[in-house]
Amino acid sequence: MSRGLAAGCSPAGFPTVSSQRFIMKNAIFLLLGIVALNPAGLRAMPNPPHLANGVVQSVDLENLMLVIVPDDAGPRIFVIQVPRTRLRVDGKTAVLSQLRVGCPVRVYYKKEGGAFVATEISWKRSVPPPQPHGG
Repeated sequence: MSRGLAAGCSPAGFPTVSSQRFIMKNAIFLLLGIVALNPAGLRAMPNPPHLANGVVQSVDLENLMLVIVPDDAGPRIFVIQVPRTRLRVDGKTAVLSQLRVGCPVRVYYKKEGGAFVATEISWKRSVPPPQPHGG
């Protein structure tokens, strides 16, 4: 090393492949050590929202509650948090008073404590009637 190069550097001054591997291996071990020492950090990651599809059974504008008849075995009652819960009709911003009983909805929600909190409620303004099949 007559040119005064640092250990682990190529003549061009870039780290060699072996020193890059050493750095990556140590970074991985460091990350694994942090996770092992702080497993609560893994649980602190936000939980992704769940999806429930169904038909509106009731909307309580005073208590901010939505009850649906779900398409599957999902939850029925959702808490609405203003302004946290996004309301969308036909892909555009809506207000809760636009939501009607009997309307098919898609509810994205998170379970917080013992409640299902709606993060987004979306629906179509009008569903076109099925077209008759002509012969």
